[in-house]
Amino acid sequence: SKEDYWEKAKAIYSKNARWVRAATPFLFQMKENDLVWMKDFAGIYYLGRIESDWEYRDEPAYLQAEMVNVRKCSFYKVGLDAPGGVMQGFRTGNIVQKINDYPIHLFSRIAYNRLSGEEFYDAKGEIGESADLFRLLTDEELEDLVALYLQKKGYCIIPSSLAGDIPLFKFQIVQSSTGERAFVQVSGNAVLNPGIYTHFPYKVFLFSPAGYSGSFGTFKNVVALKRDEIEDFIKSYQSLMSFSVRLFLDCTKESAAAKKSI
Repeated sequence: SKEDYWEKAKAIYSKNARWVRAATPFLFQMKENDLVWMKDFAGIYYLGRIESDWEYRDEPAYLQAEMVNVRKCSFYKVGLDAPGGVMQGFRTGNIVQKINDYPIHLFSRIAYNRLSGEEFYDAKGEIGESADLFRLLTDEELEDLVALYLQKKGYCIIPSSLAGDIPLFKFQIVQSSTGERAFVQVSGNAVLNPGIYTHFPYKVFLFSPAGYSGSFGTFKNVVALKRDEIEDFIKSYQSLMSFSVRLFLDCTKESAAAKKSI
């Protein structure tokens, strides 16, 4: 049993924190029909559904691969793109990591249905025609959206600025034709106050789906991007969008089509 394996393995690996962090969820927290994301060494993402309880396999092939703890899964190739929270999870270096995030759970269920060709999970009704995309995206995905938008406006991103060591800003950009420097701040849930940035010596671009506060006057150096600007950009350049955004757009189109056919 898994309990027997756990007790025997603990005697050997209990001081190995990585083993404990991986074995605990794999043995005791995962369950059938849970969804799991995997990534290969080429950076390709796969989405799978767990189809069995834990098994211990001691055949030579499993022992040689050092994979004696297994669960049967059906996997589908997604590609180089995945929801932002999934991609971030792989950066932590953990062997197994649970993601407690509703948007990722939702996108994963919808994606699995698409890839498998069957409505295994009841998820369609959770993204309606009037659903708010911005509420379902991670902060990183919102930053990517704004970065793509500004690049289409002629700005180039300075990669080293993405390290996050610039107070108050997410990254730095430069206008390709004039060399003008500018800085960008993006917030998913917090309301931004443009007035805070009026004395900054460079141009500033802001975006917050939650809106803006303060005396919203005309500031020479501050550009507060509007929701409808970014929404129009998303619809006009769908081929540039992330996996999550494309999936959302497809679902809203299907929802609208279904509503018309009723």
